[in-house]
Amino acid sequence: MNILVVDDSMFFLKIIREELSIADYNIKIANSPHAAREILEKNVFDLLILDIEMPEKNGLDLLQELINDNLIDLERTKCLFISASDKYEYRIKGFELGALDFISKNLSSGEIQVRVDKILKSNSRFKGKTVLIVDDDKHICKIASYILNEEGIETIVTHSYDEAISVAQNRNNDISAIVLDKYLHKKDGLQLIKDLKQNYSIDVPFIIVSAESNNQEIVNFFSAGACDYLIKPFLKEEFKVRVLNILDRNSENKTNQTMIKRFKALQQMKDEVLSVCSHDIRTPIQGIIGLSEMIKESNNLNNDQIESIQMIESSANFLLKMVNEILNLRRIEEDDEISFEFVPVKKLFDSINSSMKPYSQLKNIQLKFKILASQDVLVKINLNSFIRLFNNILSNSINFSNYGRPVDITYSQEENYHIFSVQDYGKGLTDIELNLLMNDSEKLYSKESETNGKGTGLGTKIIKSVVKNHHGTVIFKSDGQLKGSTVIVKLPLSI
Repeated sequence: MNILVVDDSMFFLKIIREELSIADYNIKIANSPHAAREILEKNVFDLLILDIEMPEKNGLDLLQELINDNLIDLERTKCLFISASDKYEYRIKGFELGALDFISKNLSSGEIQVRVDKILKSNSRFKGKTVLIVDDDKHICKIASYILNEEGIETIVTHSYDEAISVAQNRNNDISAIVLDKYLHKKDGLQLIKDLKQNYSIDVPFIIVSAESNNQEIVNFFSAGACDYLIKPFLKEEFKVRVLNILDRNSENKTNQTMIKRFKALQQMKDEVLSVCSHDIRTPIQGIIGLSEMIKESNNLNNDQIESIQMIESSANFLLKMVNEILNLRRIEEDDEISFEFVPVKKLFDSINSSMKPYSQLKNIQLKFKILASQDVLVKINLNSFIRLFNNILSNSINFSNYGRPVDITYSQEENYHIFSVQDYGKGLTDIELNLLMNDSEKLYSKESETNGKGTGLGTKIIKSVVKNHHGTVIFKSDGQLKGSTVIVKLPLSI
């Protein structure tokens, strides 16, 4: 890309040429307005860098002459001013003429290249964003528009309430933010915000620019839905940072909203699948189990056939167990407002014993219940959830216990906690298995039983979910393999 630099300082011309040449720009220099005219009569450039304060003629007047004499077309050639004196009136006059930026000569190494790159090689993360600018001050509109264009943001400039309404009607979905003046012709900015939000469903950030700093007025704008308020005249850097931060936050919010919608859709899909599990999968599985039991009663089966039928029955029971555990977990997760009641510990233990005794008798395992406190002690729980909790704990204890060995279920109190403990004398757990059980990640852990095969891993998930709903903690302990294991559930005395 071709750049013409006009400055009476040969020292500064040398600095700019060296810095931009390294960045693969083609640089021509002119040390006077007259030399610049001669070059522009024969060449077209992508960027014109002009010093403002030159003895022969200042850069502002030179740019005006070049435009009037058709030696430069600002649609084709961008313009950037440099000056040792960065005055506000220089900026206003420069923006009126069509300049895109101002750079102080007191710049750091590499800054000139960064600014030039933004003008000629804009490749911003904000491309695709559109900001509507509403201000009856055309100079402010031009300055704000340039600052945002430099970041790759498209701008739509309007100067009145009616123009802004028209744009909102036609390009509602394109607008990412609105920058507007407090005062507009006929109606003020406050009324415009209210109308855009109420009548045209515009839900974007509103950024107010105003020469006034009345605290009550600022509060009124924020109450109406504005998210920022800048005082005129504003610095380029301040305006840019404030607007870009707001666009970033708005993009993050939209991304989060999209993710929430996707999550809800997936949640609904999961619920539908679970509904199918409940009604359409359990029935055929139970049919397979029933037919397997009927076939086993036949006297015409050889040993291989009996073994095959047992495998079918075992697999069907495993599937049925998994479906039931999935449905149990779903019910637990849906209990957003779980109800609690005071239940005697003895009643809880009697209910658990009635539920698990038939299963424990299959392995001649005695469930020993102990209450190391008053027999009429009460615990505040959801009874059905807690029975599911103990069913899962005891199922594992029975599965991994040897034939005829007992399982101890104990209640005690410790400081401000109810303590429930389930101890078996079976296979025990390795340190690795204990870490997996205690891990709070969503990954399921399952362990294989000699009598019942591999578990689903959902039982542990159910245990943790029930305990969490009761504001408690669960601890898994073991002294190692073949030394049994203990599950401890701690609940606060008052929930």
